Parts: sequence; structure tokens; C-alpha cells
Amino acid sequence: MKHLKQILAGGIAVLSLTTSALAAPLYATPAEAAAGVTGKTLEEVQAERWSGKSYGTIAAEAGALEEFQAAVWEMQAQTLAAWAAEGLPTQAQADARLEALQQRQAACGGLGSGFCSPGSGMGGGFGGGMGPGCGRGLRSGHCRNLCA
Repeated sequence: MKHLKQILAGGIAVLSLTTSALAAPLYATPAEAAAGVTGKTLEEVQAERWSGKSYGTIAAEAGALEEFQAAVWEMQAQTLAAWAAEGLPTQAQADARLEALQQRQAACGGLGSGFCSPGSGMGGGFGGGMGPGCGRGLRSGHCRNLCA
């Protein structure tokens, strides 16, 4: 009976990970999320980003910071679920990373200060900078604006 419960629990966990991994997030990048929640075009958002504004600032100025943060969290959750299904990071590491993201978002007002400022990233380094994480490799600007 104990083994049956373990097998059943494992099957449910795999099914939930597979289901969440198959459901694609609404946006693929923070730029797309900022454009989507603000009603601006992607080109307008990118021009503002290049002028020095964070994606969070762009969203906050449009009154859509909470929607933007939810979209970024969903993108990260989907990515981490897919990675965890492959074993890197572990589910515990993925959960910890989502918790850290949630804490950064709670501290972020969309002004590009505090945890959101360039160089203050708190990423776990998953992927060594080769993915959307905050590893030690080259960055696209994505991770420093994760909460913004």
C-alpha cells in the first residue's frame, strides 16, 4: 500500500509538471510582457528600454506593474517547470528561485532601484548564464529586470 501511494504521488507530480510545461506562457520575453500589459508596441517598449528605463518602470508608468510582474513570474515558472522536469534545477531549487523572484517583486516599485538595480541580481546561476537565468555569463538585461 505504501508503494502504491508513492507511485500515485509521483505520477501526479509528473502529470502536473508535464501539464504546466505544455501550457505556454502568454509572453516569451519581458519586453513582450511590458508591451502586452501596457498596450504599447514592442518597438515602443524597446525604445524606452534603450533610453534607460527598466521594463518595470515602463509598466509602472502605465499603471500595469502588477500585471507585468505576474506575467514575468508566469514566464519564469513555466521555464523552471520545464527545466525541473529535465532535472536541472531540482524542483526544490526551482521553488527557491520562484520564491526569490516573488520577494524581489514585492520589494520592487518599478523604479529600477533596490533589488532591481543593475548588478544586484540574486540569481542562482542555473545554466551558467546560458539561459534566462542570472548566471555568470553574458547577460541580455533580462535578469536584472526580472522583478521590474
